[in-house]
Amino acid sequence: MEKISIIIPAYNAEKYIGRCLESILRQTFPDFKVICVDDGSTDKTAEICRGYAERDERIAVVSKENGGAPAARNTGLQYAKGEYITFVDADDWLEPRMYEVLYIQAKENDADISVVGFSKDFESGSRNMENLSFVSENISGSEELIRYAFIRDEYRNFGAYVWNKLFHKRIIYSGDKLLRFDEELTRGDDVWFYAQAALLAQKAVYSGKHLYHYFQRDDSYTHAISLEKGEGILTAYEHVIELCKENAVTEETIKWVRRFYVYHASLLAEKAIAYGNREKSSMYVECIKRYLQDYLDTNERYPERIKRIEGILQHGGQ
Repeated sequence: MEKISIIIPAYNAEKYIGRCLESILRQTFPDFKVICVDDGSTDKTAEICRGYAERDERIAVVSKENGGAPAARNTGLQYAKGEYITFVDADDWLEPRMYEVLYIQAKENDADISVVGFSKDFESGSRNMENLSFVSENISGSEELIRYAFIRDEYRNFGAYVWNKLFHKRIIYSGDKLLRFDEELTRGDDVWFYAQAALLAQKAVYSGKHLYHYFQRDDSYTHAISLEKGEGILTAYEHVIELCKENAVTEETIKWVRRFYVYHASLLAEKAIAYGNREKSSMYVECIKRYLQDYLDTNERYPERIKRIEGILQHGGQ
């Protein structure tokens, strides 16, 4: 049985999936199984994945009807057998030592979650994400995991992502309950999954090495998303806020989660204003007002952000 199961949801990723798989096959840590979940692609994604599977028995391909990334990741979880489980987006790639670093630090510390840093990559270049405040190499408890993930200005190299982390199977498979992605969410399923995992974890480890390449495509789902689908991120953050309350996360930490809720509501409001959609812009303004004070409190050092929100409130509510 492999030590790491790697789940890749792939939809119409023929331009990128080869680069992704090549970077995984170049890993210095060889004991893994890749589960490529072809999510009903209409291009050559499945064909490319099957070609790699024929060349290397560590790669398997599962094809399903199109259902979105959360459903594809859940399908991958059904096939994952590794001691640790991780996820990769089909248009991203890895540095050769990524899984070696993640696995060794996880085993040496008996960690539930193992984390490395990442870079944001564009067609024009790459930018390493750097923390402005110290992140402990040994993280004890859910409060720290939530704080590091959602105080993004200070801890930019951590994030509430699933692709720069290993998750021990004991928090993914708890008795007869499988930790799953919410297939009803049109966005933010990774944030919801991470929060659930963080609140189950007793211990985590972190390395600031930038070993994952998070590629920013101009034609990506995130950039082209509609208002209705974009609203999924607000639902995801509502779920995370309630989950944090239920698990006695402090208000001091939860306010940073609320801040992200307001931030995403503001992005939707800006888009609705640009579209001339008064009904939607008014709705998003009400969402902003819901946690406005938390947003203002957590952005005291950023007057330009407060000015931007004030402008949205003024124009979006008209």
